[in-house]
Amino acid sequence: MLWRVRTTLDDRPGSLALLAGRCGFGGVNILSLQVFPGVDSVTDELVISAPEEWGVTGVAELVETAGGRDVSVSACTAHALVDATTRYLLAARHVVTDPSSAEEALTDLLDGDEGQRGALLSELEVLVGATTVTVRRTAPFTDTERARATAFGLLVSDMIDAETVTLAVTGDEPVLRLATAGDALALVRMGERCSTRTLDGRFGAPLVGIPVRMVRRLLAEGPALVAEVGGEIVGLATLTTTGEPEVSLLVEDGWQGKGVGTKLLGTSARLAKARGALELVLRGGEDVVRLSAASGLMGRLRQNNGEVVLTVSLRRVAPLLQNVEGAVGLRPLDPAPA
Repeated sequence: MLWRVRTTLDDRPGSLALLAGRCGFGGVNILSLQVFPGVDSVTDELVISAPEEWGVTGVAELVETAGGRDVSVSACTAHALVDATTRYLLAARHVVTDPSSAEEALTDLLDGDEGQRGALLSELEVLVGATTVTVRRTAPFTDTERARATAFGLLVSDMIDAETVTLAVTGDEPVLRLATAGDALALVRMGERCSTRTLDGRFGAPLVGIPVRMVRRLLAEGPALVAEVGGEIVGLATLTTTGEPEVSLLVEDGWQGKGVGTKLLGTSARLAKARGALELVLRGGEDVVRLSAASGLMGRLRQNNGEVVLTVSLRRVAPLLQNVEGAVGLRPLDPAPA
């Protein structure tokens, strides 16, 4: 039987060791421990495995005999053993995709108990986006938990804001050119305008923007193309030419569905052909097939753990007709031959 136990101990050497010793003597196994430090005392939260015949009273008495005060005991499942940082990050990702779930997520993270409104409850309010979320429970909230909840609210609010910020789509035609190291900051700004969903599709992680270190690594790994409008970059294609040639695309939300990805893919294919490649690999979701068809590229399609992998032939693709190395960042790429 698994139990979640919360108790306050004196902040002195050996107090936790005494509790651990009493648990061991009673055949109770401590599976996880969180420590919430205070000034003169420490609040500890433990997940324990106790013999089946034990109940709430037996667990509480065990903790109290070890010096525990303000003991609360509740049955729990193995879900309580998930690392706290992991739980917060996954919850943040979920709330960004569904802001209406903020209250449910925080109630779960903080072990809230909305079913005990008749009891004397501790209350915590957190601003998430434009909504104030209230979590209630019988056990007092520690300063650490309040700080975590506030940080969670700030992070999710910033992520939600980032979802709605896109570069204004103008009538200007994006210019494709080879990227340079000097494009790093413009690419960071583009990442800030991309939604977490778009970044997740490109990098396989719920990022909030693209760190400058990651941008520099992308630019250093191989030739890259950017689509530029009015001095701002709105699309990026990175080409890996070591091993099996592969292209990866990122187009900010406001410019998706406007042909930017199609142009980046088509020009990347020409660049790969100029480097001697005979085939090019493209990975992603269902949009991979659409992009390749719009670019006039045909290939072999397969599924790899739910990911679409398309290998296109470059046999009929015209190579890029310019000195690629010497032209980096100097002028737009030559148009493809008719």
